[in-house]
Amino acid sequence: MKQKVKMFLGLGLLLALIAACTPQEVEVTRVVEVESDPEVVEVEVTRVVEVEGDPEVVEVEVTRVVEMEAEMEANPERVIEGVEEGAEIVFWTWFLSPTFDDYINGTIARFNEAYPEVTVIWEDQTELPDKYRNSLAAGNAPDVINLSSGWVPEFAENGQLVNMSEALPDDVQSIYFEGLFNVVNYEGNSYQVPWYQALTILVYNGQIVEEAGLTAEDLPTTYDELVEVCRTIKDTTGQYCTAPNLLEGDSFLKILAYNDVEILSEDGSEVLINSEEGVATLQFWVDMLNEDLIPLEIVTQEHRTMIEGFSAGQFAFMQTGPQLIRLVRENNPGLYGFLGVAPNYLGASGVTSPSSMSLVVTADTEYPNASLALATFMTNELSQLEFAKTVAVYPATPGSFEDEFFTTPGAAIEDSARPIARDAIASQVQLMPVLPDAPEILDILNNEAQRALLGQATAQEALDSAAEQINEILADS
Repeated sequence: MKQKVKMFLGLGLLLALIAACTPQEVEVTRVVEVESDPEVVEVEVTRVVEVEGDPEVVEVEVTRVVEMEAEMEANPERVIEGVEEGAEIVFWTWFLSPTFDDYINGTIARFNEAYPEVTVIWEDQTELPDKYRNSLAAGNAPDVINLSSGWVPEFAENGQLVNMSEALPDDVQSIYFEGLFNVVNYEGNSYQVPWYQALTILVYNGQIVEEAGLTAEDLPTTYDELVEVCRTIKDTTGQYCTAPNLLEGDSFLKILAYNDVEILSEDGSEVLINSEEGVATLQFWVDMLNEDLIPLEIVTQEHRTMIEGFSAGQFAFMQTGPQLIRLVRENNPGLYGFLGVAPNYLGASGVTSPSSMSLVVTADTEYPNASLALATFMTNELSQLEFAKTVAVYPATPGSFEDEFFTTPGAAIEDSARPIARDAIASQVQLMPVLPDAPEILDILNNEAQRALLGQATAQEALDSAAEQINEILADS
């Protein structure tokens, strides 16, 4: 590197130079701080000339600046500016220790290479989010916290989290899938950065699929295709195609949302689930049951029972994650070798619901820039890739999927989802609204949907009743 700078040396140095060499032009090497680069560099001075009219000042022409070991090249993982010197931040994760101690500690060590001025104190928790609520109330909350994305809106609404849409530069925000960075917006802003994701795919039983005269390419990718495939499987094999999760937690609300049913009015004062689109979505599943294309047990039993049924070879395919393959390997090794994976079937929206873990930063942290640095470092492309190599989770960063770990299928069947993972994760968009008193609202919706599925009410009657009850809750909230 060659550059020229002017520096003004005091009389003492000038006299020393003149004493050392009679000509006014001398060679000398000394360590100085160059104004354009605050790091220490080694400067080779090739000309020292006395400035005319001022015997105490010399002009120094620098022709070579050599980087010393003390000046490290910029770390590409250092993306946050203004990190506080001497920052000490507390980082909480959820149920990751001791299984992932090596990964977390190793990533923190790499973080310290990029941000040596920061000390990280990692603590794993088993009682989130309650413990976080209590720490906020007590005024001793951690700086960076691992939360399920579904918990984020509560703390954002209370003004307890840093607004990531405002705090992070655009080039940092852009490393994440846009739909996942904005997975739980509050008033149009993101208050989290996405960490690891679960993946929903079709895990299929190759024996049943082949007996039905189908291949993996024939498996459904839309609701309309689902009906036809289920008819084919039932007619040719006598078995059910699948056992969808309809009535647990927010499952049916997600089905509505991801079939382009508008859930809430613009002002949030009433639900719109009993619209023509909402009724048609519920009627779809009523018809599937009436035609005996899916088992009635999905209405009365826990979804876990349906997963166990798939593991026993009772269904052709399941919407689930690759973890189901491991369950089959443990419980029914004879079936394991016949399993395969295919893309998930989607509703009218063409996207699917994310199952996302997030990192957030407490709003009143003493070290906001250091905390942002850790949150973005733990979720950058390399960190998420390395985590995916440790356990079957999937990155929220498109760049991570360019690694051969994802572009090349793994030897194990459960690893065969890697090549389709990027597109599956990219399709994850949060269309679910934030609802007050969500547990009570979901109970009402599921109970009314169950009445329709069991033939105790029409789809219209069930959703009209659900909307009336839910709107009473919204009016009181």
